[in-house]
Amino acid sequence: MEFIVALLKFGLFVAVISIAYMVGVDYGAAVGWATFFVLGSLIDINSKLMDIVEALKKNG
Repeated sequence: MEFIVALLKFGLFVAVISIAYMVGVDYGAAVGWATFFVLGSLIDINSKLMDIVEALKKNG
């Protein structure tokens, strides 16, 4: 479930970049905010994957 949420966040990131580019808003600020957002999502995914790997090691 968390993985799906992270994918949705990534989609939102792409949308924010696209909209900022089209509207011509302060592009740097939009990229910075979105990058921060996505890095947070990737860190979440990574920690979840590590939890799964640890669980598999214990069961295996």
